[in-house]
Amino acid sequence: MRSCYTALLFILSPLVLLSFQFDTLDGNIRILNQDTVTFEIPIISVNLEPPKVDLNSKLGSVKFKQKEQNEFQPNLELLSHSQIRLKDGDFISTLTLREDGLLSISSSSNFFRFTFLNLSDELYFGGGTRFSSPVLNEQRIVNICEENGIGRGDPPISKWTSLAGVKGEEYSTYYPIPFIVSNKNRGLHITYPNGLNQIVINEHFTEVQLFSSKSNIHLYVDKNMKSIIQAFNQLNGRGIPLPDWSLGSIIGVQGGTQEVRRKITPLLDKQIPIQGIWIQDWVGKRETKIGSRLNWCWQLDSSYQDIFDFAEEHDLKVLGYINPFFSETGYYTEIGLTQGYFVQENNESLVFDFGGMKGYMLDIFNPKAKQWMKEIILTNLVQNGFNGWMADFAEWYPVEKIEDISEHNSYAHEWIKLNNEVLDSAQRDLFIFHRSGNIATAHFSQATWCGDQMTNYGVNDGLPSAINAMISSGMSGLTPTHSDIGGYTSVKKPIIKNCLRSIELLKDWIKLEAFTPFFRSHEGLLPEDDLQVYSPEIIDFYGNLSNVHQKLKPYFIDIIDQYHSSGTPVFRHPILMNEPNLVNSFFVGDDLFIQYTTDKPYLPNSFRTYNIDGYSGRIHISVRMNSKLEEVLFP
Repeated sequence: MRSCYTALLFILSPLVLLSFQFDTLDGNIRILNQDTVTFEIPIISVNLEPPKVDLNSKLGSVKFKQKEQNEFQPNLELLSHSQIRLKDGDFISTLTLREDGLLSISSSSNFFRFTFLNLSDELYFGGGTRFSSPVLNEQRIVNICEENGIGRGDPPISKWTSLAGVKGEEYSTYYPIPFIVSNKNRGLHITYPNGLNQIVINEHFTEVQLFSSKSNIHLYVDKNMKSIIQAFNQLNGRGIPLPDWSLGSIIGVQGGTQEVRRKITPLLDKQIPIQGIWIQDWVGKRETKIGSRLNWCWQLDSSYQDIFDFAEEHDLKVLGYINPFFSETGYYTEIGLTQGYFVQENNESLVFDFGGMKGYMLDIFNPKAKQWMKEIILTNLVQNGFNGWMADFAEWYPVEKIEDISEHNSYAHEWIKLNNEVLDSAQRDLFIFHRSGNIATAHFSQATWCGDQMTNYGVNDGLPSAINAMISSGMSGLTPTHSDIGGYTSVKKPIIKNCLRSIELLKDWIKLEAFTPFFRSHEGLLPEDDLQVYSPEIIDFYGNLSNVHQKLKPYFIDIIDQYHSSGTPVFRHPILMNEPNLVNSFFVGDDLFIQYTTDKPYLPNSFRTYNIDGYSGRIHISVRMNSKLEEVLFP
């Protein structure tokens, strides 16, 4: 949803009796409900003067720097118990509060900042897809859709990616959601979906910055965190239906039909259950200085002409890949250049450096270009026989100033809407998954994935970061998510320490994803150097877990249905399950518990450990006793 307004809205669950009013007796702004202070805003924290902001974008990453502001306490005038006026020099803001909790802010500037005091031991969650930690205390949520970053501070790779400007920050994410929910049963949701805003959670207070003259926020108070997340999901979207087959084993393979046949046949010979194959290089490949990249021409490569015959022979679904980029040359590139369908700069198609290759980006805000792209997808993916695809990227729309953020963030939202419109018009049982989005994107989304992780155990960008992303996505109301089995970003450079998949890492990643709804492997950035799920030393382990995953399918269908109907997240932080002190762990529904640890694993009350092939590793699984799931896994 695109809007030219931002607002500050405080909406409480109808389970809570609402009767809001302002109080300024102590010189600060207090919001009362039923004579109880629900939010306390120190007047010294309110700032009406826009700060100076520096923005710089490179390779899909956006650098956001804000200069410190002087503190000027505005004059506070209580006009009534439903309206306040604030004045600071030439800047005036009016706050209007309705009984039901709707607070509207109108400001003469394009900025409004306030803080509210945190409660004792208050912990915050949400924020969209977060990779470094699902707990938001001492972090900030910057509403800018961007690349996740490579390394994100993990040694040694971050030293080099920092020099290249692509390291990423702790707040960098493909999918920012300005929504927070706390263990004190309150939450905040900035409803303006596209513009720049920021939530900074400090030790004693939470700061909200809104870069707009009019603002909208929902603030929730309810009986528990789960109810708040459900209420938020009702507004933000609860996803759209998935085909049941998408919850089967999907193998990522590349190299043309003959190579796919060579890789898949050993799995079939062992009668390992496989639902589909994902061939991201259906368009062909090119070698670059950073590894193998796809040829973004969006036409079926000659090496795959008989892939659908092979798939039909073995009753396999075939998934492909699409993004809004175009290679420098090609049939569709020539059309796009001639018709002006690409992002423009000075009335010329803007050339993007994608890292190892150059090309163009679809101007999704041009209705003719959008329709053209839909026809490309329908012709080359749907009509060719693909059963679904990864809808990648959408974070690269140019940013130079604050005013650009609205369209920059909208691009990811519009990209998923475009793919959803193809889904509707195709009238087939398709499966589409994506990594980027923002507020309300869930209305058009079947599933997400966590983007690119390093093929290691790095806390900020390795396997543990995928777990953080799953937890935070669930706490933020996103559609069900997953990660690439094995990770994606490998490194093999003379001056940099190699980062390639180990047997232990791949086993742990297989184990993690086998107990979540989606079970999709990826060959990674360096497929010839990395271990694969079909490698001789891994194939039997993968086969056993694929069988386990197949047994869990009815359970996964059930918890996804719960999400669609009630907004209850598929992935649940332990705090939702009365296990508040656990880290690096989460529940999948009510009856599965997953923990990442190198120490002795924790076993929740009424759960029992589930062992696989005598392999322990760092991923530990337990199952609720006396549940249907226990009957499935312990027949």
